[in-house]
Amino acid sequence: MVRRLALFTACTTIVLTQSGCSYFFGKDGVFPDRSNDYLKSQETARITLPQGVHEDAIEDAYVIPPIADSDDLGKVFETPRPAPLASGVDEDMVRIQSLKGDSWAIIELQPGQVWPRLREFLMSNGITPEFSDGVAGILETPWLLRSEDAAKREKFRFTVLQGVQRESSEVRVLQWESDRDSALSRADWPTTSTVAERENWMLHEFSTFVANTSAADSVSLLAQGIDTKGRLKLYRGEDSHILVDLDRNRAWASTAKALKKAQFNIIDLNRDSGEFFARYQPAELEEDKPGFFARMFGASDEELEAEKGALYRITVSNSTERKGWSEVRLAIEDSKGEEITAEQLENLLIEIKGQLS
Repeated sequence: MVRRLALFTACTTIVLTQSGCSYFFGKDGVFPDRSNDYLKSQETARITLPQGVHEDAIEDAYVIPPIADSDDLGKVFETPRPAPLASGVDEDMVRIQSLKGDSWAIIELQPGQVWPRLREFLMSNGITPEFSDGVAGILETPWLLRSEDAAKREKFRFTVLQGVQRESSEVRVLQWESDRDSALSRADWPTTSTVAERENWMLHEFSTFVANTSAADSVSLLAQGIDTKGRLKLYRGEDSHILVDLDRNRAWASTAKALKKAQFNIIDLNRDSGEFFARYQPAELEEDKPGFFARMFGASDEELEAEKGALYRITVSNSTERKGWSEVRLAIEDSKGEEITAEQLENLLIEIKGQLS
């Protein structure tokens, strides 16, 4: 009897093990899974109510809104590729850029990651911040005495901003120098550095510190309040262009660098009209390059490269949509017989967008 009971138990265990959860929750199980039953649902006619019964109490669970008349109906539309955050960010984590006496550091970290590094930089030099506003991204040092001039004192204001690219930050330094005994308040901060050399020195010192600091994942929760709204916007369609949160002078300089990084060869430019004339020439494989005899009896490598590909006109202008912003547009100047589609133009615009800084 005991043997039969043990054998029955073993067989039952094997059956249940082989059938698994499907015995209970399978299609034909004790508790069938009905999560996909909606896929089999069919549209049925509305319920016809007897006369005198109001329909107010009966409503559709999922109302299908009416389709408005549109000229786009019936057209074939191809969903565009999503624009990359950056198609070719520099390998250098920290870069210092200058334009017309204005300097700033570009750091490939989010503002919330730069903020704790800034505080660590000051504390490591024995400087306790006098004023700190993590939401505005402003940090100020107290008055510091200069050893070479005991009659003078100086202080620095660091400003951390969202960079042009999403995963980047801009750091600016403002230096203020005054007589040691002068009575001044925060309201007296100048708009430009008193001694530009001291501003550049501090900017380089901080940039070097960040570049040499291990990339620890320290993030300031307070500094996450820094405005991180996108400073780049790509418009698609017939009037495809880039809207960038930069003034025209900086947008011009940034576009010039972006074109080179995006493998455009600038043939000519006109800063007054804000135009670049360039050919898109991505790096070729060795087997695609002209042969020895083509170079020997023909034009030089530079001449062959300069004449290759369509000629594009890239225009940088003030934005009519947002004050203080700029617009970057790309158009065909000479297709050289090539058939270039609107999608190809848009993809080139995406390449430029990924390099703006």
